Amino acid sequence: MKTNITTTNSVPANAVILSFNPTVRHQKIFGFGGAITDAAGINLNSLPPDLADNVIKQYYSYPNGIGYSTARIPIASCDFSTHPYSYSDVDGDFNLTNFNLTTEDFTLKLPYLKKALTYTNSTVRFFGSPWSAPGWMKETGLMRGGGPLKGPVNGQYYQTWANYFVKFIQAYMNQGIQIWGVTLQNEPNTGRALDFPWQTMYWNASMQRDFLRDLLGPMLDQNFIWGVKKIILDDNRGNLPDWADTILADPNAAKFVDMIGVHWYEDETKPASNLNDTYYKHPGVPMLYTEACAGWEGDERYPLLGNWTRAEQYADDILTALNNYVTGWNDWNIVLDVPGGPNWVGNTVDSSIIVNANTSEYYKQPLFFAMGHFSRFVRPNAVRVNSQLASSNPSLEFASFVNPDNTRVTVILNKDDSNTYKLAVSDVTKTSVYYVIDVPPKSLTSLVV
Repeated sequence: MKTNITTTNSVPANAVILSFNPTVRHQKIFGFGGAITDAAGINLNSLPPDLADNVIKQYYSYPNGIGYSTARIPIASCDFSTHPYSYSDVDGDFNLTNFNLTTEDFTLKLPYLKKALTYTNSTVRFFGSPWSAPGWMKETGLMRGGGPLKGPVNGQYYQTWANYFVKFIQAYMNQGIQIWGVTLQNEPNTGRALDFPWQTMYWNASMQRDFLRDLLGPMLDQNFIWGVKKIILDDNRGNLPDWADTILADPNAAKFVDMIGVHWYEDETKPASNLNDTYYKHPGVPMLYTEACAGWEGDERYPLLGNWTRAEQYADDILTALNNYVTGWNDWNIVLDVPGGPNWVGNTVDSSIIVNANTSEYYKQPLFFAMGHFSRFVRPNAVRVNSQLASSNPSLEFASFVNPDNTRVTVILNKDDSNTYKLAVSDVTKTSVYYVIDVPPKSLTSLVV
């Protein structure tokens, strides 16, 4: 809902003063979005076509939706598929002559990626992430579970795997979807576990460095004139800054690195200072949160309809990340069903939109609105700027931005259970002007001036 803003030349009694300084500029914002997975497509297909279309509109339209600007695409299957599959299942096909997209691409992913293009005037940036190579390329012979590719690093199997990326990008381009970038591997550390429950593959930072430097980086640059972006890590922030240090210390690898991908799953135990340290060691390489979801741990590993606590967790994490130089944040599945799937290994979680196929309806969760406070008001190419409270208040978290159209935005999370705070926001470039707004308990507010 909209809240009344008043403008005054003096500070109201009992107001909390927040100063906003647009002249002290930090990182440029890349954008916000989510993943269009097989599970998302299955649930969208279970709705009447007009409702499915409206879901994509709610996410990707601007200003009529929340203005998502990115979409993550699993390269072949992931756990949020109905079964493991790859694009090249013929053992020994090192030239990938039998490479082909699958029914899932044509019925579950591509139709909704194209709708997202329509609602963003073709500005959405698509990036792909692989969970696993085809089983015949891995030491274990299986997509499910961890383990590396067969043979020495950058040997025949690694060369074929680099070509697999090229084939994927070409195949999607032939369907009208230009891939903006790729992550090198979804959560490579999970690949240490040979018995991991779903598709994954092992890499350490040195392996990723050598593969990017000698094979994938040159191959992508040679084949795609628009410059497919390369995103390293794509795993939890506990790996930082070490993972980035290992790869970026090699100038011949560093020249192919466009971004560092981060997941949120250790954020409760790994300090945000890891992000800050990474930024100051490697200021020229942006960080992007590439995956997050609620309901992934504990006893409630499924959607909680109408749950505010999870929305607050999202907002808290996004604000912390942005205040530590992260450039954007991607939700996981954009749509799931009421149990939190489908997921072929039962790894159910929550989502910002939940579909009830039995009643042909969908529910926008508090998570959706938490995401919207950022994606709707903090636009791509906005710049984070300095803001601070005159006196400390642990209940309030916030971050401030200047959009490309010069609008000033401050997103404020009030974690207090009972207190409403009267916030007086001052722009230090404007003498004695305060924008006054009430911030209710347990609320997320965006001030746009």
